[in-house]
Amino acid sequence: MRESKLLKPLKFLSDIEHGNITFNLGIWGSIGVLILFLLFGDLLISLPLYIKKQTTFMIIVRVLLSLVLLIFVLWAASMVVGTKSENISNHNTPSKKIFVYFALLLIGYRLFFGGTISHILDLIPQSSIIEYLGESLENDTVFMMFTVIVIAPIKEEFLMRGIICNGLSKRYSNKVAILVSAFMFALIHLNIQQGVNAFLLGVILGYAYLKTKSLYLTIFLHMLNNTIVFPLSIQYVLGGAVQIVYSAIAAIIGLALIYKYYNKLKLSLDSKDVIVVEQNLQV
Repeated sequence: MRESKLLKPLKFLSDIEHGNITFNLGIWGSIGVLILFLLFGDLLISLPLYIKKQTTFMIIVRVLLSLVLLIFVLWAASMVVGTKSENISNHNTPSKKIFVYFALLLIGYRLFFGGTISHILDLIPQSSIIEYLGESLENDTVFMMFTVIVIAPIKEEFLMRGIICNGLSKRYSNKVAILVSAFMFALIHLNIQQGVNAFLLGVILGYAYLKTKSLYLTIFLHMLNNTIVFPLSIQYVLGGAVQIVYSAIAAIIGLALIYKYYNKLKLSLDSKDVIVVEQNLQV
């Protein structure tokens, strides 16, 4: 089948997904890539945020401009840091079952986090960054939601899992790659409340990536996480005993989902559900 000309600019994403573009980074190299991406790539991708007109036409323009800038930055980063693999890989994206299992594991994490850890973090005074994001979301709902649910997951997964976690795994153990990339993911959020969640989420996404080598999977999971975080925030409008009961039920259901689907994944990831099994991965 001939490749569509419309999709040709996205071929580098397919090459990364199938292992035809690889990354090999140490810790210092990862820090360097992270800093350069934040200074140049992040700045470029963020340009549409400064267009303040709220007409329907301008919102569409901002969305399209965001996507074009995102694709350009990711392509440039993959060309500069990535290396074309000499061996053609036969790696394939995981089965739908794996996507579902990881999605349910992630939902379990979100329920458990919302019912337990988030209440502890609420005791810490909110940073100006969180307050600013909250105000921006209220003032520019459509574009900010698009940024949070679409742009941020693609950008962050490409950088944190596709380049950094992937690159670190070539030189260190998978545990080191997961923990270091998760720690860096936490740092770029620049505040404790989001940082703790980002670290734990980064561990889950790093595990998912190294077990399946699928950037598509982690982008999907990150999008899911950023989508469900809003409806699950209902606990903050509850009060007193109702909030306590809700949080307790959420935590219990969350733990049950984590336990059930982590164990299912341990079995499924060594079966036919993943076409290419990475036998050397022991996370």
